[in-house]
Amino acid sequence: MRTDITSRFGSKGRMRHYKFYFLDDSGHMLRAEDHMYRDDLAALEAAKKLHASEAIDIWDQVRRVARVKPGDRPASPSDPISG
Repeated sequence: MRTDITSRFGSKGRMRHYKFYFLDDSGHMLRAEDHMYRDDLAALEAAKKLHASEAIDIWDQVRRVARVKPGDRPASPSDPISG
């Protein structure tokens, strides 16, 4: 199966719409926020910098990019992006 690099990493100069879903300890949504970032790594890094006390699911339309848990360290370019 071929991965669409554009969908994961965007195009130069284009911003992508991401939805951050803040979750309680049971995985239920507490609130949602809309954000614009250039790619998945930028969205992941931003979520980790929020220092939220809840887990955050990061979504790019119908694709879950990652789940950030409280205390996760900021992203680095070598980190894998989970889905």
